[in-house]
Parts: sequence; C-alpha cells; structure tokens
Amino acid sequence: GIICWTADHSEMLLWSAAAVLFPLFYGTVLAVVTWKFKLAAAQGDIAFLRMWSFIFFRVKPHATWFPFIALMRSWLLVLSIVPTAAMVQCSCLTVLTTAWLSLVIWVFPYVSKLANFMEALQAAAVLQVLAVAPAFIEGV
Repeated sequence: GIICWTADHSEMLLWSAAAVLFPLFYGTVLAVVTWKFKLAAAQGDIAFLRMWSFIFFRVKPHATWFPFIALMRSWLLVLSIVPTAAMVQCSCLTVLTTAWLSLVIWVFPYVSKLANFMEALQAAAVLQVLAVAPAFIEGV
C-alpha cells in the first residue's frame, strides 16, 4: 500500500498534477484557437487555418465554437462522477446529456447530416439508460 506523504505518495501527487494540468493546457490552447479562428479566416491566414483544421473541419462555419464546448462537456462528464451519491451522479449526467442533446438539435453543428443524427441518437440513448438507472440503485 501507499502511505500518505511518503516518497511513493509524493510521486503519485506529481503524476496526478501532470494528469490534471495537461487537459487544462489543451483546453486553454483550444479556447485561444477558437477565439482567433474567425479572425484568421477573415484575414486569410492560411497557415493558421491549416495548422488547426483538424479541430474545425467537422463543424459548420457557424459552429466553430462547438469543439471547445464538446471538450467542456467531456470534462464535466468526468467530473460528474466525483460525488459519491449515485442519484447525484445520475442527476448530473442527465442534466449534462439533456443540455448536450438540446444543443446538438438546435445548432446541428456537424457538416455531415448523419453525424448530427448519430450524435443526437447517442445522447437520446444515454438519456434512456439514465431514466432507468435509479431502479438499479440500492436504497432509492
């Protein structure tokens, strides 16, 4: 086992700090790139557009902010399991998934109609699972 504040514990803290900082760094870079994208497109900055095209090629021009929101959704989904109460977890997941489904249906962000349909279908399927999940939670 690992005892708190020993050498093994300190090493774990270092690795966990790196595991937290990397996604924060990526999210910050993505936020800055998303912020600058429309200006770069308007100015015809081909180098910028080519460098970051892997982020934006799936979405329509009116939804260049969508990849950043998708990343935020992923982070929130991961954080939604932090509470230990199962009903709180289910509630958080239901709120996030409902908001995501609504956003996808409202914006239709993807270039491919099939991708929009599949994203909405996936979110709807998750909501159906979450609707019956409380039946399997003990003590509810």
